[in-house]
Amino acid sequence: MTDPLVTIAIPTHNRVVQVRDSVVRALAQTYTNIEVLVSDNASTDDTVAVLKAIPDSRLRVLTSAENIGSNGNYNKCLREARGEFLVIVPDDDRITCTFIEKCVALIRREPSIQSVIAAYDVLFVDENRKRPAKLSKRLSTGIWQGTDILKEFLRGQLSTITLSAVARTQLLRDIGGFSADHVTADDLLVLAQILLAGRSALLNEQCATLTIHSSSLSTRSGLDYGLRDLQRVMAKISELADNSITDEAERRPVQAAAARYVATKFYDFLVLYRRQGATLRDVAAQWRTWRAQAPENSTIDFASTLRLKTLALLVLPASMTKILLSVRHTFHGRGLA
Repeated sequence: MTDPLVTIAIPTHNRVVQVRDSVVRALAQTYTNIEVLVSDNASTDDTVAVLKAIPDSRLRVLTSAENIGSNGNYNKCLREARGEFLVIVPDDDRITCTFIEKCVALIRREPSIQSVIAAYDVLFVDENRKRPAKLSKRLSTGIWQGTDILKEFLRGQLSTITLSAVARTQLLRDIGGFSADHVTADDLLVLAQILLAGRSALLNEQCATLTIHSSSLSTRSGLDYGLRDLQRVMAKISELADNSITDEAERRPVQAAAARYVATKFYDFLVLYRRQGATLRDVAAQWRTWRAQAPENSTIDFASTLRLKTLALLVLPASMTKILLSVRHTFHGRGLA
């Protein structure tokens, strides 16, 4: 199929302003053979009424009588999607208006590919700053083995997520969709399963924006849970690599990259903890606690992933790190979209 139907699914709950804007943007895609599927998770605001007033036959609005949870709502989008390909865009995140058109152009080049993977940037709403997308310096836009793209992601050389991935709907169903076992990191597991399924396309440019609010992993318990969830997901990815990559020379770099991904995020979580007001003594104690929970990671993993910038963010007071991030943001001249 040269012009496949693509579903843009938008799960939502009590965010009538954000979801309406998201729907309008989705309907404005330059590629028009789409359906925009909104799954409302028992909202108590005017979400359904506002969306049903939008006069576009490509829009479908589904409702749930009771709250089915975030992952349940994602899986409802997956079950109900009519498109051959699917991308799930949470109501406060965004994709560019040319994203689907560019993905379909790559699908036309090799119709058997499983997905098209693009990059995303991050908007920190409360800090009024944006972290730009990380683009691959090794892989250009084109068709690649999925494992090549996966290694770029795990090594921190490409910022991608399910938000910026258009995948075959049936593939997502075959892998079981989104699991409630991994609430905070399941999108990483889904992304890895997509890329381990075969050849995929890389769209090596920023095509989506992920929105982060202060409530995201805002407590120490949230950080604890998030890190443990990430560790479990990376262990699962390593196990999946054992089952799907027969060539050991190809499999081992994927597993090594998964282990070091945990170590890298370990420091990111420590920085978040520090910026919440933790003292250096608190950080040191937390380091020992989290390090003990990651016996599968070697000392080399942690030593090789510690960067000077990360060390500075850990040592400096939280107020100073905010100033440095603000200065860096201004220096690079990146205003908000």
